[in-house]
Amino acid sequence: MNSGRIILLGLLLVFHGVWNRPLEAAQPTLRLGLDQALSLALEKHRDARLARLALDEARLARLESRLRLAPRLDLEVAAPTLLDSRNETWTPQGDSLRLVWVDWNQRREGATLRLGQDLPFGTRVDLDADVWHRQSSTGSFTEGHGGAWSVRVRQSLLPRKTLWGDMALGEREADQAELEALEQLAELRHRVALAWISLLLRQESLVLSRQDLELAVSSRERAAARLAAGLIAESDYMKVELDELRLRSSFQADSLEGRRGARDFLRLLGQPPDLSPVLEATLPALDPLPPLESLKAALSRDHADLAARRLEKWRARRELRRQQMSLLPELDLDLAWTLREEDAQWLLMPEDPSLDRSLRLDLAWPVFTAGASGRALERARIAMKRQELQTEALQESLEGRLEQLWLQAETQRLQQPLVERQLDLARKDADISRLRFQSGQITSRELIDADRALSRLRVEDLQARLDMWRTRLELERLTGQDRAHVARLVEEGR
Repeated sequence: MNSGRIILLGLLLVFHGVWNRPLEAAQPTLRLGLDQALSLALEKHRDARLARLALDEARLARLESRLRLAPRLDLEVAAPTLLDSRNETWTPQGDSLRLVWVDWNQRREGATLRLGQDLPFGTRVDLDADVWHRQSSTGSFTEGHGGAWSVRVRQSLLPRKTLWGDMALGEREADQAELEALEQLAELRHRVALAWISLLLRQESLVLSRQDLELAVSSRERAAARLAAGLIAESDYMKVELDELRLRSSFQADSLEGRRGARDFLRLLGQPPDLSPVLEATLPALDPLPPLESLKAALSRDHADLAARRLEKWRARRELRRQQMSLLPELDLDLAWTLREEDAQWLLMPEDPSLDRSLRLDLAWPVFTAGASGRALERARIAMKRQELQTEALQESLEGRLEQLWLQAETQRLQQPLVERQLDLARKDADISRLRFQSGQITSRELIDADRALSRLRVEDLQARLDMWRTRLELERLTGQDRAHVARLVEEGR
């Protein structure tokens, strides 16, 4: 009987050595806090680089809109032009006329300089300067040069087409494009923060699971010794062994899931997947929860979807005004001055400078459109009303979601002292259980149960604190307040 127990104890020791092999090889580690992880993601991730390109594009669009007041200067240089022709002429010869063919060729080159300027209140000014030089092989003239200078002013009288409206539209579109780019960065920041929280919870759970497994291994070793001493039955030992196997299998499955989550997290940070991230369990302190009304004001002001709706509503209002003005006639005033001068070596007749002046009033009024103008105006009114109703519906939906998150955050804040008190009582109970086990008042199974209860409450406490952080992140994401953080990081990175 004793020899059988000795053989069984030896097999158990071999089994213990096989199962307690290292679960994973040593890997290079990357220690990260929450702020460091966010900075890495906003610097390395592909979505962050795309958002920065979108920010640069939005700034260029804003600059282009503001520079519409700047003049435009164009220079056109014409390559030498060759003209070769043959003309017939009748010349008197005695009492008859004789047909004579005259070969004529000409070479011409020149340049044109144009300066255009759009002014506010529907004014357009164009200045043109055109100079040229030409040569001819005929006897009419050998060569000559000339130029023309013109000034043209066009004023829109009715309806007033002002440049300010187009510039305001460009500014609003650039603001919306910049907001959407910052929204992409804020969304990436939100994803990284949630992934950091999930990975931290998984890592802390793995630490506590490892501790439970070590306690189970220690309990099995004590049970094996008591089995060898004949103090317990083999069935009692098998229960302890099965408990250890269950914990080991669960720990290994959680370890595999943790490695997969770590690879996904590193991919978010733009880091190589062979690293092993080690997260700092110290969470930054939470600010006091703002009042609900202030969060509603921030939601109305900063939410990206509401900002997009406001832009669409402004466009619909602008289109409605345009359709209303289209019912009126279009009246434009056009003034032009042109000075033309040419110095050509004519044999018979020189050319004097000429000054052309023109004043034209253009009137365009659609008299009959078969009701198309009225239908376009009605469609503009419908689009305007649709934008108003859609904006109101979106506002109500977002405010309902905001109230739900605010109540959830307030409930978590009120429940946190209870979780902390339960954890404190579990610590005291575990300390008392150790003292009672040392004095022989309880069994090792009861001690393990007390330690497991403490581990479970540690996980619940960590999860409660992480849930508070997750809810605060959701509030920041909903109200658009997290865009201020990414905007500051973008400016610091420039």
